[in-house]
Amino acid sequence: MRNLTRAGTGVVEVKWSQLGYGAASKTTKEEDTPRNLFGFKDGTRNITADENDDIDSMVWVSDDGWMTGGTYMCVRRIRMLLEVWDRQILDDQQHTFARYKGSGAPIGTDDENADVPFDLYLGTGGPAIPKDSHVFLAHPDQNEGQRMLRQTYNFIEGTDSMGHLSAGLFFIAYVSAPSVNFTPIQMKLAHRDRINEYVRYESKAVFACPPGLAEGQDRGTALFG
Repeated sequence: MRNLTRAGTGVVEVKWSQLGYGAASKTTKEEDTPRNLFGFKDGTRNITADENDDIDSMVWVSDDGWMTGGTYMCVRRIRMLLEVWDRQILDDQQHTFARYKGSGAPIGTDDENADVPFDLYLGTGGPAIPKDSHVFLAHPDQNEGQRMLRQTYNFIEGTDSMGHLSAGLFFIAYVSAPSVNFTPIQMKLAHRDRINEYVRYESKAVFACPPGLAEGQDRGTALFG
């Protein structure tokens, strides 16, 4: 970032930045799934680098003029109410995500990457995967197969005026069509996700990321002809 800022002196300037650490979602099958500040594995179903078909259809823009070959970056700053979360019992936490905290496996299974058992019932306690859980609402099987390439980061910025940790998740998702494979999913989460009791959405934005430049091209010509 320092080098980019230095190289752009007099031409571009930094308007805003967010410091984060430790990517909170995996992008290759080989790496371990990292944990968010709630202590749960995050991004198990993220698109990985070898899923070429999904990358081509759900990340890169096709047949859309100057954006063809680019992508849209959807950003959300999510404050996590850690003090409220830490007061919840383990069972409530696990049913909020619909995954076991230790292994990351969907409830009712024993492997993190197992298929989510949406039709499984455990005793008389209702479905194993609650319909207001984060996994149920965000899973591709419940969203016509739509997926996004997530690249998220944790952040901690000290404490607020009440002495609570100012911390959370800086959520970044790359998609080919926000109105198709981002906004509809986020609207479902906003209205029904039980995790909303423990988070606050502080800011959001969508950025157009045009394709890269070939040798001899310049950005102005690529955008405006």
